[in-house]
Amino acid sequence: MELDDSLYAPYRDAEIELLWARLNALEKRVNDSKIMMKRPGESIYERLVDVVCDHEERLNSLGG
Repeated sequence: MELDDSLYAPYRDAEIELLWARLNALEKRVNDSKIMMKRPGESIYERLVDVVCDHEERLNSLGG
């Protein structure tokens, strides 16, 4: 039996909205912080908020 993707679209949309809400909450908390981190394989430190913003851009490029 083949499942109809349209039946799951509201759940997928809700999951995307939840991820956006969590991302926005995280970005708000770390925006003023001075937390630094290294990306895997990198030797320089950068602000955590910059990494969060990169994740947001990636979500945008995925169409969420």
